[in-house]
Amino acid sequence: MKKILACLFILFCCTACFAQSSSYAVIKGKMNEYRSGEIVLFKAVDGGRAKCATYGNTKDLDFSFAVPVKEAGLYYLSDQTGWWYVRLYLKPNDQVELNISYPGKYQIVKGSPENKLLWEWFNTVSAVTIPSFNSNDTITFQPFSTKVNELLPAGKKFQKRIVTGNSKFNELMKQITDIDVEYAALRFCFTPRDCWSTHVDFTPFLSQFVVPKKYCNTQLMKLGEWNDLLQLFSTAATFVKHAAGPTAASLKQTCELFCNDTIRGAFLSTKLGSYKYIDKFQEEIVPLESYFITASQKKAYQEKLSELSKALHKGSPAANFNFEDSTGTQVSMESFKGKVVLIDMWATWCQPCRGEIPHLKKLEEEYKDNKNVVFMGISFDESRDKQKWKTFLHENDMAGVQLFASGFKNPVSDYYQVNAIPRFIVIDKAGKIFDVDAPRPSQPQLKTVIDKALEATN
Repeated sequence: MKKILACLFILFCCTACFAQSSSYAVIKGKMNEYRSGEIVLFKAVDGGRAKCATYGNTKDLDFSFAVPVKEAGLYYLSDQTGWWYVRLYLKPNDQVELNISYPGKYQIVKGSPENKLLWEWFNTVSAVTIPSFNSNDTITFQPFSTKVNELLPAGKKFQKRIVTGNSKFNELMKQITDIDVEYAALRFCFTPRDCWSTHVDFTPFLSQFVVPKKYCNTQLMKLGEWNDLLQLFSTAATFVKHAAGPTAASLKQTCELFCNDTIRGAFLSTKLGSYKYIDKFQEEIVPLESYFITASQKKAYQEKLSELSKALHKGSPAANFNFEDSTGTQVSMESFKGKVVLIDMWATWCQPCRGEIPHLKKLEEEYKDNKNVVFMGISFDESRDKQKWKTFLHENDMAGVQLFASGFKNPVSDYYQVNAIPRFIVIDKAGKIFDVDAPRPSQPQLKTVIDKALEATN
């Protein structure tokens, strides 16, 4: 009775994801253990995975879902840790029964030919797909990469068995077998794990994946792993490009690796969320506008452009403020008009901030004879740590103008919408924003930005 009530409850909770559906699929099974307290069901939507229902009865190991299915497609069972998932294909009136062994091994007890074929494929490649998600897996890079290279031909061989009679599924299954091993390889390399401590050079391994004419079939956009794969591929392309020289791969260069404009648009769509300001958006995304092909891609692009057009941008007034320096003297931003100011927002507790200090000192040395450049540090340390900040400045011989903002919540962070540090901003000689999200001192591009600000006439 409890299980029947649970299924009915989930039915009502799922209506937001499956509006106007009239047929249902039932998934039930057993976990060997719960780690996060609940099982989560996701649906593949626009290249990602959208949560549709959860089952949180932790008193027993059984689970069950009854979900409205309007159109057949891919679904994913997982938990909130995200360390594993079981891929399912659901049609109206499907019934699937399975047993899951944490973290991600499973067995189909009852199910459609499509789900049995997915299970067979999983068993073929699970030696690399499971450790790619589980960062606690003890496998190291060398045996993992060897196994990847052994399994790369498995997809083409397995495709001969994709004969379910369901042509739409057969096409999806072909795409799955094309990308799964590669997806596992990229996830493994770019998920923090113990093997990184051995300083393995991933470049030769990743180079086999970063090749022209990638991902030609737009059916890939129906996979719930698609957006994640595009992001990982972009990271790999930058990694390989950077290994070959000091310049990382640009978005345009990465786009040129893809097979067609629709795929390029899908890739760029995954990048939109990372843009907080219009300047870089106009520099990097707007020139590639023609790659947004589908209606959803065009809508996402226009919405982001409209959003950013209302935000701070190059030419906006710099934030004015009064903060104390290490001697207790009040210093205002207005007093530096006529000079280019590099603002460094940091804190003594911020390890990435501290990692930039040697690069910042080197940059300061390069401009030591230029009286038109000011290096300004604004500390976000809490008021109680003011003496700790002063001691840090002394012990690390910190030059430039050093100011104390008394915590992360302050007029500068509010004005520039700072939600993470370190953060660097370049202000021009007229007291206006020149680069609202400048490169870090460890990046050679920052010097170029400062030089352009010096050359600009206001």
